[in-house]
Amino acid sequence: MKTRIAFVLIAAFCAFVLFAELLPSHAALLIKGRRETDYLKLVDTTGPSESTMWSVGVSQYASGLAVKSDDGENGILYVAAENSLAHFDLATSASLALPVPATGYTFLWGLEYIESGGEGKLFSVARNTTDQKAYLIEFNLGIDGIAIDVKGATPIRETNGQHGAGPYAGLAWHSGKNTLYTLFQANVLQPLGFDGQLGEGEATLYGNGCWGLAYQDGELYGTAPENHTLMRFDLDQPELIDRVVYLADYPDIFSGNALTGTTTPPPPLTPFITTGSLPDGDVDIPYEEPVEAIGGTRPYSWTITAGSLPPGLSIGWTTVVHDHNIVITGTPMTEGLYTFTIRVTDDDSNYDEKQFGITIRSFKITTESLPPAYQDTPYSVTLEQEGGAPPLLWTGQIGTLPAGLSINDSTGEISGIPTTIESQTFTIRVTDLLAKLAEKEFTIDVLELPPQVFLYGMGIDPNKCFAINATNEELFSETFLFTITRATGAAYDSENGELYLSAAWETNQLSKWDPSTGSMLWSNTTYQIRSGATRYDNCHGLEFLDGTLYGIGVRDNDAYLLTIDVDTNIGEAAEVGLIGAGLGWITGLAFVPETGFFYMCDDAWTLYKIDPNSVGPEIGTPMISMNTKYHGYGLAYVNSEIGTGEQGKLMGLDADGSVYRIDWVTGDRDDRIGIADDCSHGLTGQTSPNPMAIPPQELPNVSRQNPYSAQIGRNGGTGPFTWSITDGVLPSGLTLNSSVP
Repeated sequence: MKTRIAFVLIAAFCAFVLFAELLPSHAALLIKGRRETDYLKLVDTTGPSESTMWSVGVSQYASGLAVKSDDGENGILYVAAENSLAHFDLATSASLALPVPATGYTFLWGLEYIESGGEGKLFSVARNTTDQKAYLIEFNLGIDGIAIDVKGATPIRETNGQHGAGPYAGLAWHSGKNTLYTLFQANVLQPLGFDGQLGEGEATLYGNGCWGLAYQDGELYGTAPENHTLMRFDLDQPELIDRVVYLADYPDIFSGNALTGTTTPPPPLTPFITTGSLPDGDVDIPYEEPVEAIGGTRPYSWTITAGSLPPGLSIGWTTVVHDHNIVITGTPMTEGLYTFTIRVTDDDSNYDEKQFGITIRSFKITTESLPPAYQDTPYSVTLEQEGGAPPLLWTGQIGTLPAGLSINDSTGEISGIPTTIESQTFTIRVTDLLAKLAEKEFTIDVLELPPQVFLYGMGIDPNKCFAINATNEELFSETFLFTITRATGAAYDSENGELYLSAAWETNQLSKWDPSTGSMLWSNTTYQIRSGATRYDNCHGLEFLDGTLYGIGVRDNDAYLLTIDVDTNIGEAAEVGLIGAGLGWITGLAFVPETGFFYMCDDAWTLYKIDPNSVGPEIGTPMISMNTKYHGYGLAYVNSEIGTGEQGKLMGLDADGSVYRIDWVTGDRDDRIGIADDCSHGLTGQTSPNPMAIPPQELPNVSRQNPYSAQIGRNGGTGPFTWSITDGVLPSGLTLNSSVP
């Protein structure tokens, strides 16, 4: 990620001298606003709306402000921008240090500096780059107040217990209520504990809400970008929001998107434990983690009031320099989960309590089993362990790995290309820095490579066709085949090895391809899908069955099942029946021989089954809404004659490239096979020619002493056919003709 290096404050020194003389430190707020240029502006909350104390330009978007100051005139102004933290001298505007990146976080949603008993803490709400979730992070400050790096992070938990994703806006410490506040989705003011737990909303804002929060002399303020207003919250009556200063009166300010008070908030009246949680530990590995508090009157005393520390751990006392906080220290002896409550008591007998839990892990290999390997096919599995002091050494002990495989002694990865069909049982040992050992027995079966199941999927961006190996999760892969033009429907003719594509988003053109060479057939000609002189608006789904190309044609938002001529009058369509009226966007089409139905998805992500033999008026039936499950941007059937001999599978393709199985009875999603990163539309299965199945059907009842004859239906297959009874018996007097076509 490109990191912007510095803030440039554009102001003369005299401007700040004037500020220092006029500043009423008891009631001033710094507001970061922007119009054509970014500005910092001081607003006096006790005076009329036009009382601008000073303004100074800054060269970059700021999302958070915080002040460290003893008198409101001298100190450090912290400025957050994207994922960097800058420092400026509050009195001179000079940059105090290079910006410090919040490594591991993409955005800082506010800043707050809290000082208590001579110790300062700088907090921010930030988005993690790995899981894209929100965390309350604390910066590690040097003795000069300059940030060094991110000290720690606590996941933010919303009121439903879920890890919040944000966005959040603003951060302010309200010393009177002994809590932090932030804005969820910019319009719900919520208390935020140091344990990361969000409380119930104190005030709900309308419009675009607030972008900044600040505490000043007992009041909590916010900036409203929609109407350019500085607001004061009455937390005792959440519905009352006092609009203090109308920012539109200042021509330089378009909106306030960061806010901070210029005086130092007083410490909490009683002690408050700020440590959110304690990390897990390992047996025989030294452990040392701090537990910290702010507020109240020092010195503190610390006690365990419930539960117990893990065996081998105890409370260690820090020095006065560390503000009378503690560390949990020692060497854990026994694995398990240990829950305990810590109480901190100040010199005035005020106290705070918090429950913690520490899981102590033993050194062991946690991988349960290893998947099978396939002959002459690349194999890679990395073993996992719990506990142990790095670096680790992985070795094979009893037995041997299959021929062609080896283990990486530093990572625990078993990899290679197995050369022999065999089954090998062996023991793996991992040794840590302290010479502790963990061993586990594994078996790897090397199997013959099964027939490969390939699906074909299209990428809209990039415009390419891909072959997807969907045999199983171990073999799942995606291979680029050739460049196409925005194809959204696909059908594969297994007998002839030809791929039909429809480019529905442009001119509804039908094309035919040789996927093995990437060459376009039909003399590089495309054909419009039409009925006589009338073309269909789009065709996002195709299926090839028994020598016939089927498609979904949409005209005036009504969807029709079509058969499409691919031999004589190419592109000419005949309507099998109306699937449904007003369906609009259709994605995916697949035929399942086991049921005798086609399946498709509509723009509401509803799965439909289509009976081609129905007389209507509509031949489509909605099965299940997939809105909260997956999107059906492509459907494909893979029959039982391909792959491992299991029942045929209905496959689905999500917009993010997820390939999964669908239960065609319930319409619900089954296991995801894998991810086709570049695919987003169109999916077709590689089935054997003319897949055969006997669909569910009911035969007419038999009457005694009356002649009886009934034909059993079948889908697909190549004649002549032989029929037989594999289970049960026919009623007495009836026989099965084994050679009926």
